[in-house]
Amino acid sequence: MVAHRNQFIDDNDLSGSTSLTHLMDMNDRDDDADEAHIVKHSPYYSESKFTKLLTSKAGLCILDLNIRNIHSNFDELELFINRVNICNPISAICLNECWIGKNTSTSNIELPHYKMFYQRGNRRGHGHCGLIMYVHEQFRCKEITIDQENSTWDYQCIEMSHHKPNSKKYIICNIYRLPGEIVDEVNTFTDEFTTFLISVKKLKHSAFICGDYNINLLSINSKRHYNNFFDNVVAKGFFPRITLPTRLQDQSHTLIDNIFTNNIKDSNTSASGILINEIGHTDHKIIFTFEENMNYVEKSVKYITIERNDEISVKKFIDELKLLNIDVKITESTNNNPQENYNLFSMLIKYAKDKHLPKKHVKYNKKNIKSQNGSRMAC
Repeated sequence: MVAHRNQFIDDNDLSGSTSLTHLMDMNDRDDDADEAHIVKHSPYYSESKFTKLLTSKAGLCILDLNIRNIHSNFDELELFINRVNICNPISAICLNECWIGKNTSTSNIELPHYKMFYQRGNRRGHGHCGLIMYVHEQFRCKEITIDQENSTWDYQCIEMSHHKPNSKKYIICNIYRLPGEIVDEVNTFTDEFTTFLISVKKLKHSAFICGDYNINLLSINSKRHYNNFFDNVVAKGFFPRITLPTRLQDQSHTLIDNIFTNNIKDSNTSASGILINEIGHTDHKIIFTFEENMNYVEKSVKYITIERNDEISVKKFIDELKLLNIDVKITESTNNNPQENYNLFSMLIKYAKDKHLPKKHVKYNKKNIKSQNGSRMAC
C-alpha cells in the first residue's frame, strides 16, 4: 500500500514508506488484508482543507494534541478553534502533557461553548503531566471511572452523546504515557493498556482512545516490544486512525500520537488526518478523526409485551377468582340479559389477571427473554 503524497510530505523529506499502512503491508501476518482494509491512510491537512471537511458534512469530530503547556499555548488553541468552528464545531478536544499541577489555576483555560474536564499531573518528578478534555455544549457528557493500574501513564474517560433523542453514545479517552524506551516499562504499559481496552470494550459503545503513547509505531518492524504493543491493541479490536508521523523534528519523524478505535463499522464514512499548522511551541501535530453521522441515532429499539405466568402467580390468580365468587354474582334468571353476565364475568377475570398476571413492556433481547423464568410473550 503506497502512501498518498502531498506537498507537506515532500517539503519535510518524508519518504513514501514513512507510514504505518506501508509497514503493515510489509508484514507477513495472515490478517494483514483485513487490517489494511480497516486502517486507512491519514493524510496531512491544511487548516482550510480541515475547515472545509467540518463545514461540508455533519458528524462527530475528535481532535487530539500534545500541547506541552496549556497556559503558554491556550490563546493560539482558542484562536484555532474559533477559526474552524464555523458550522459544525469540533465535538471533543483531548489535550495531553498540559502542565497542570497541584496548585495550577484552571479558570483561565476554559473554552467558550465547551465543558472542561481536567486531571492534574501528580507524578513526582514529572511536572509536565496533566490531561484536559473539552466537550462541545451540543453533547451530553459525563466523566466515567475505569479502575485500572497505570504505572507510567495517565488517563481520563468520558461518555458523550448528542442532545437529540435516541442519540448514540461514545466513549472518549485521553491518554498520556511518560517517555521511556526501557523494554520492561513498555511491556508493563502494554499489559496495563490491554486490560484497560478490555474494560472500555465491556461498555459496549464506540470508543476512541486518543493520546500521546510515546511509542513510535513506525518502529514496529524493528522493535519487538513496540510490535507487541501494536499487536495487543489490534487483537482487542482497536485500530489506529493515524498512520503518518505526528512529531516532526530535525533528526527524526515519529508516530507517537494516535487515536485507536473499535468503531470499525463506520470506517467507510470516516476521515482522519494530521494538521500541518502548529499550535504554540509544541512540536507535535494536531491529529483528528471525523465520523460522518447526520443523526447520531442508535438503532431503533424493539419492545415486546411480557405477561407474568409463573406457578406462584397463576396460583394467586386462581385463589383470587375463588374469592370473587363469580358464580354467585352471575344472575341465573332467564329474563336477564346474557350480555350483562358476560360483561360482569369479563370484568372480574380482567381484575384478577391485572392484579396477579400483569403485562409489562420490555426491550427485546433474546437472552432476557430466555431468562424470564415462567414468563411468555403476550399479544
